[in-house]
Amino acid sequence: MLVNLNLEQLRETVRHLEQEKIGRQDRGFLIRLLRELEEATEKSPQIEGEAHALIQVRLLDKSTRQPMTSFEDRLAEQQHIHQASQVAPDRKSLEQRLSALIEEPFALCENIYDAYLYIYDAGHLSYGVARAADKGTVPAEMIPRPNGLTYTVARLGQPMVIPDMSAHPLFAGTGWTGSIIGIPLKVGPRVVGVMTVCRKPAQEFSADDIRQLQALADQTAVEIENSRIERLAGQQVRIDPATGLHNRRSFDEHLQVETLNSLEADAPFSVFLVDIEDIQEVTRRYGRSASDFLLAGIATAAAQTLRKTDFIARLDDRRWGIILSRTDKSTAQSIGERIQESVQHKRFSLPEQTIRAVNLSIGGAVFPENGRTPDLLLQAAEAALLQTHTQTPGAISFA
Repeated sequence: MLVNLNLEQLRETVRHLEQEKIGRQDRGFLIRLLRELEEATEKSPQIEGEAHALIQVRLLDKSTRQPMTSFEDRLAEQQHIHQASQVAPDRKSLEQRLSALIEEPFALCENIYDAYLYIYDAGHLSYGVARAADKGTVPAEMIPRPNGLTYTVARLGQPMVIPDMSAHPLFAGTGWTGSIIGIPLKVGPRVVGVMTVCRKPAQEFSADDIRQLQALADQTAVEIENSRIERLAGQQVRIDPATGLHNRRSFDEHLQVETLNSLEADAPFSVFLVDIEDIQEVTRRYGRSASDFLLAGIATAAAQTLRKTDFIARLDDRRWGIILSRTDKSTAQSIGERIQESVQHKRFSLPEQTIRAVNLSIGGAVFPENGRTPDLLLQAAEAALLQTHTQTPGAISFA
């Protein structure tokens, strides 16, 4: 049975184990393990909430309980698996983490031919990583068959052991030989991936083999889920919550990448800083939410005139920035005019009345003539925007 543990559940599980008629050695090992988890949870309250579902303990059902190896062996197995994912996990991509974990079946079990890890999301399996017994051989990036073992395991959420692929209907007509096990990678009841491990020639997977591979599968599921949470968190910190636009942090990162790419390609690109004239009056009369609404609406209208390679973000209360990839001054001028036209006659419903969008003032700078670094480009665009405000509000000026 699978137990998702928070602090209270850890304590309840310990009490349950202390009362169960389980062998002294097994019970002692499990209780010590749970006590350690309990202590870690007390010291690290941040793992409560969604993260607590990542701490999992798998207990053998009484009806299928098998003799367990010594405490030292089990501890060594857990340390071996744990170390595979503990080298600066926050700095490693998911592929790097999975590449470390895919090595483990070959260390844990004998005569492994190859192993695959797949990611499962929204009913679809995608290739993660693979490893062959011969490190000089790179396994093919196999696409799982719709009705094959891997999809069956993902849909059922249950492990499957095939003693002989050549005699099993799931592999009819494939010509594949050997033994294979498919294990779902689960976070609670949710399947986040599948691990398959193959042996050649055919050889039974023992209860110890299955137990060790299941522990590895649990750790792998944790890595996949952590990566998902990190990805979502990364998206959230790069989005302005009031408008749904990219924020200043995202803009700065994108500008840095665009500068490096343009330096390498020796190609121009342009930067716009865009102010909405009189938006402070909208804020004063109708409140911050009204000005957020207006800014988001104008930016959405403007974005429809941009290309897929361009980038738009909210920089502060009244300003947004645009990065025009592979764009010289002449082309940027034309794009700026289209942006202004896109909002010139657009109407927005605000409290008490419907108003036309206010005028847009735009300051532009072009790489590399106005600067070869992000800071220099933004300084040049800022100077051009100031010139627009002081001389011809609602117009476009370049550095």
